[in-house]
Amino acid sequence: MFEQDSNSFTFDKGEHLMYSRRAVMRRVTYLLLFVTALQTLKLFFLDASHQSILTLHLMNTSIHFIGFALCAYAFSRNRFNLGKWLLQVFFISFITVANLLWREDMALQYFYLLALFVTGFMFSEKETRFFAALSVLYVILFLIFQHLNVARPQTLIYEQIGQEKNINAALTMINSFVLALSCLGCAYIVRRMTLSNWKKAQNFSQSSANVIYKVFPERIAGKIISLQNTRKSSAQDLMYKAPMTVVFMDIVNISSYMNEHGEHTASSIIQDVYTRFDAVIKSSACLRIKTNGDQYIFICELKDGKHEERVCKTLFLIRKLHQIFNETAGSSSMALRTGISTGEVSAGIVSLKSPCFDVWGQSVVLASRLEKSASPRQVHCDKHTYELAQGRFFFSEPAVWNFKGLGQTLTYHMLVD
Repeated sequence: MFEQDSNSFTFDKGEHLMYSRRAVMRRVTYLLLFVTALQTLKLFFLDASHQSILTLHLMNTSIHFIGFALCAYAFSRNRFNLGKWLLQVFFISFITVANLLWREDMALQYFYLLALFVTGFMFSEKETRFFAALSVLYVILFLIFQHLNVARPQTLIYEQIGQEKNINAALTMINSFVLALSCLGCAYIVRRMTLSNWKKAQNFSQSSANVIYKVFPERIAGKIISLQNTRKSSAQDLMYKAPMTVVFMDIVNISSYMNEHGEHTASSIIQDVYTRFDAVIKSSACLRIKTNGDQYIFICELKDGKHEERVCKTLFLIRKLHQIFNETAGSSSMALRTGISTGEVSAGIVSLKSPCFDVWGQSVVLASRLEKSASPRQVHCDKHTYELAQGRFFFSEPAVWNFKGLGQTLTYHMLVD
C-alpha cells in the first residue's frame, strides 16, 4: 500500500515525444510481422518444379521474420535508435530480395512507397537528413523495380510483335516517377504535421508536469506522471509512509483585528504573511500542506537518516517564520502560535477525482493538539522533537498534557526569542 523509495518514479521531459514515436514503430513492426507471415501464402501456389525458388523464398521470409521480431524486441526494451535502424535494414532487404526472387510483377515495389510514410515517424526534427536520404533511396528502388517488373516486360512484348517504339513503357515510367514524387511530398507533409502536433503535446506535458511538481511533493508528483498512462490506478498507488516533522501554525486574535480594521486589511496581512512563508519554506526543502483560514500547516520530511539535522533546521525555520510574522503584523494584537510533532506519518493523495495531497497519523493529530494548547508567541513541541533538538535550542521544563484521543503526553516549550 505504501512506497518507501522516493526515487522509484522519474519523469523525462522528452519522454512523451519518444514514447509516441516508439509506440508507432512498435505497432508498425507488429504489422510487418503479420504481413511477412501472410507472404508465405504465396508459396502454396508454387509447384514441385519450383523447389529451389520455394526454398529461397522460405529462407528469405524466415530470416526477415526473425529480423522484424528482433526490432519489436528492441522497441519493447526502449532501444529505439537500434530498433529503427534494424527495421530499415531488414525492410529494405526483405522487399528487395523478394522482388529479385519473383522476377515478375507482384507489385512488391509499392511497399517502398509505403515505407516513405513510416520513415517520417522514425526520425526527429534534428534527424531530417536521415529521413531525406532514406526517402531518396526508397524512390530510387521503387523506380528501378518498376522498370524491371513493368516497363521492361512491356518493351520486350512490343519487340516480339515487331513494334520498335514503346510509348506505354515510357508513360508507365513517367507515371511511376510522378507517383513517387507525390508520395514523397505527402510523406513530408504528414511528417511535418505529426512533428508539430507531437511538439505541442510535449510542451503541454512539460507544462502539466511543472504544475504537478509545484502542487505536489516530488515523490508524489513523479508517481502521478508515471501513472498517467496506466489504465488501472488507485489512490493507494499515491500513498507512502515516512518520518516527518509536522508543524501547525495559527494566527490568534485575528477575529478581533478583523472587527477593528476590517476584513480587507486583515486578509491583506494574512496574504502577505503566507506569501513570505511560502518563499522561505520552499527554499528550506519543506512543503506546505495547506492553509485553513488563519491556520498554516507544513511538513519537513526526515530523509537520508539525518533526523537530528533536519529537525534542527525546521526549528530554525520556525524561528524565522515567527520573526517574519512579527515584522508583518507589527504592533497589532495578532500573534503566532505553533505546535510541532515528529514521527512516522502517512502521506499521499486521498481521492483521484479531486486530488489533494495531505498527511495523517498520530503525529499530525498531536501537532494539532500542541498548537491549540500553545499560548500566543509560543512553540509547543512533543518529546521526540525535544530529544532530537536538545542541546541546540532552549526548552522549558517538561509538562504533562492530557490530550483528547492521545492521553497524557509529555511536552516542551521552545524559546523563540
